[in-house]
Amino acid sequence: METVSWWVGGFLGKYPEIMVSFACFLFLLFFRFRQRDGLPTNWPVVGALPAITVNAGRVHGWVTEFLRGSPVDVLVTANPADVAHVFTANFGNYPKGEDFAAVFDVLGDGIFNADGESWAFQRRKAHALLSDPRFRSAVAASTARKLGEGLVPLLDGLAATSKVVDLQDVFMRLTFDLTAMFVFGVDPGCLAADFPRVPFAAAMDEAEAVLFYRHVTPVPWLRLQTYLNIGHERKMAKARQGPDAALAEVVSPR
Repeated sequence: METVSWWVGGFLGKYPEIMVSFACFLFLLFFRFRQRDGLPTNWPVVGALPAITVNAGRVHGWVTEFLRGSPVDVLVTANPADVAHVFTANFGNYPKGEDFAAVFDVLGDGIFNADGESWAFQRRKAHALLSDPRFRSAVAASTARKLGEGLVPLLDGLAATSKVVDLQDVFMRLTFDLTAMFVFGVDPGCLAADFPRVPFAAAMDEAEAVLFYRHVTPVPWLRLQTYLNIGHERKMAKARQGPDAALAEVVSPR
């Protein structure tokens, strides 16, 4: 028995990371089956990250469960009248705030981050454009042309070859092309038979992944990543370079 204890002690002394990993496993296993009225524990330093890690594969279902079963300071509504009240009739009473702008810093000072007079000014400009009959006509014509010359031939070709394809990827590419055409007047050509890799689109996908990560990560850890230029914040810094360069290329001729 003493020999076994000596061997185990020596082994763990030589490989302490195994003990740490095992302790973390037991901690997460205990946390997985521990019930607190459906609410995740807000631990020091790491916050709710352990609960999020355990439920990473079912985030939406997990969030729905504890919102349904527990009193929390989150308002969820599916009533169209409530949505209209917040986003249309009284939007000025519901500012997004500095924390929101910090998380979505990749969007700059645009309408998605703006509050107050800045938001009202940008909304007036956007509304004037979107309600212009010429813009609506251009959108309809461009969409019809993209469908007829891009999407339909692509699907016909795939059907003829019986090739397996990810339809979500196909329609994401269609949406990206149409959006770029409406906003910048340029077709990036994402929707093509060879499914090309477009740096701008790839950078936006990377930025979207980092934005989700920011919602589930303790703020001190995010600040440390930013300071050290590591992890997801490093990925965000690289992802921003692609859209910045692409937008500069589009804007410079004008």
